[in-house]
Amino acid sequence: MTITLKFPKRELKCSLGLMFLGDFLEEVDLSLEEVGKKMQKNPFRLLPKMIYISAKSEAEILNKDFDLTLKDVIGLIEADGGIASPQVTKFINEWTKSLTNGVPESPAEEGDVEKKK
Repeated sequence: MTITLKFPKRELKCSLGLMFLGDFLEEVDLSLEEVGKKMQKNPFRLLPKMIYISAKSEAEILNKDFDLTLKDVIGLIEADGGIASPQVTKFINEWTKSLTNGVPESPAEEGDVEKKK
């Protein structure tokens, strides 16, 4: 899954797939559960790194050069209003959806689907 974040000075195509998630977890040396805890504790450090790695992974998937540094991405975020900007919020929402995509909402719903077939 790829999303586009439209910052005032630049658009970033960001991957939310397996390559991004693997690269991100490896880079921060955390489990998904630990990422959730750290996100609550200090999103100001983790979110920019997440967006940076996501955009870098998408560029690698497309065999394109990625010419931004983490500081560059932080600058884009700050120019858009900071950590609560619409584009960062979009990234968080889409990332969360990508983690739960295809997971049944409850075991009852999954069973109901099978009964209807």
